Amino acid sequence: KPFTEHLIKDIFNGFNTSLARARHVLIIDDSQVVRRFGRDALARKAYRISEAVSMEEAFSNVDIAHVDLVLCDVFMPGMGGLKGMRTIKATWPEVKIVAMSAGIDSKVSEHDALNATRRIGADAQIAKPFAPDDLVHVVEALLDSEATAMAARG
Repeated sequence: KPFTEHLIKDIFNGFNTSLARARHVLIIDDSQVVRRFGRDALARKAYRISEAVSMEEAFSNVDIAHVDLVLCDVFMPGMGGLKGMRTIKATWPEVKIVAMSAGIDSKVSEHDALNATRRIGADAQIAKPFAPDDLVHVVEALLDSEATAMAARG
């Protein structure tokens, strides 16, 4: 027979690895430039990306229960990021949230906006504009810590 037990195990191990589910990131921002920037940075690391221009679009078009992480702008038209992030955390507490903000002109600083997201349960914050590597680092740190916690539980 051309197959040894060792070779068969290697084939099955490779098969299981290739079927590993790509982590799913939802980017919610009313700026097409920010969505594209985030998508490009995360797609290079093989994340599955969905996009929405508003919370309303995200809630109507994306099954957030099957998203691993939401990258969300704080200030957007409509429901807005703060209320949307609060809803996501209340409904799907296992979904990680990274809040992003550049503030609003001279009315609200990025620091104050991002501090507000901590109080509503965002798992991490990133100030806009950000470097692609910084975004990838934050996303990987959150998802890696989640994977480690799940492995420890069982």
